[in-house]
Amino acid sequence: MNRPHLFVLVAAVSLACLPGCGPAEPKNDASKASGKDDIPKATETAGEQESPLAWAEWLEVGDDGRARLEDQNATYTGRVMDYYKQDGAEGLIENSFKDGLREGQSRWWHWNGKPAGTMTYRKGFAQGAETWWFPNGQKMRVLHHVDGELNGPASGWYDDGQPEFSATWKEGQPEGKFTEWHANGKTMTLRHYVDGERDGLETHWYRTGQKAWEMTWRAGKKEGMRTEWYEGGKTTSETPYKDDARHGVARGWYQNGTKSFEITWEKGAEVRHLEWNKDGTQVDLTEDGWNPDGTPRKTN
Repeated sequence: MNRPHLFVLVAAVSLACLPGCGPAEPKNDASKASGKDDIPKATETAGEQESPLAWAEWLEVGDDGRARLEDQNATYTGRVMDYYKQDGAEGLIENSFKDGLREGQSRWWHWNGKPAGTMTYRKGFAQGAETWWFPNGQKMRVLHHVDGELNGPASGWYDDGQPEFSATWKEGQPEGKFTEWHANGKTMTLRHYVDGERDGLETHWYRTGQKAWEMTWRAGKKEGMRTEWYEGGKTTSETPYKDDARHGVARGWYQNGTKSFEITWEKGAEVRHLEWNKDGTQVDLTEDGWNPDGTPRKTN
């Protein structure tokens, strides 16, 4: 059997496709635990009753996916403790195992002793609510699982309680409206999913509330015009798409309104390319393989 990586034995954070997943980094390392002697403090706080205890480094995961104590044939039942370090955050983890599979509640703690996260497992699969907190006690994430898959509403918050995102999952795939907010409360992103694919209009905004860009999706493919704006409101560029490939004439502008480029695309391939300086003079692109009229230079 091969010795498992830390995150094989501990509960895996499941919101990888959503922003800011996992516990936040503690703000003050002064309360950081010094070693394994600090476990009683954390488990006592949680009201943990005595049961078999092992450190993750003592366990191995077999080809059957079940955990066993090193050099033993019997699958492990009991608690497993370890340290986590992920996305700049670190702390203590406690998992419960039954017959070598995660069973019951898994818990994370910040180094200041406050809860960082909880998740429940049944026969190795995540079930029910998964909850995360910031070191200051503010709720960070709430997700839901059915048989190991994300299923149901998912919500996130900033450390001051402002909403960060809202989404829905169905059988492991995003479904319906997905919304993100800036820390100042203004909408950052709005898009929609159908059967796990982006579908419909997707819009992004600056912190000021001004649109940053938007485009339309059809069954996960880009379709129609993608438009981008400067933060002041003037158009940056317009790029047409057809069947997920750039197709048609794309144009760009400087903030002063002068045209910056004009590129013609055919099914994702450039067939004509022109660029201009801010003063309106044309950029010489002959060394880049384009004639003054924007057509590609012939090569021998």
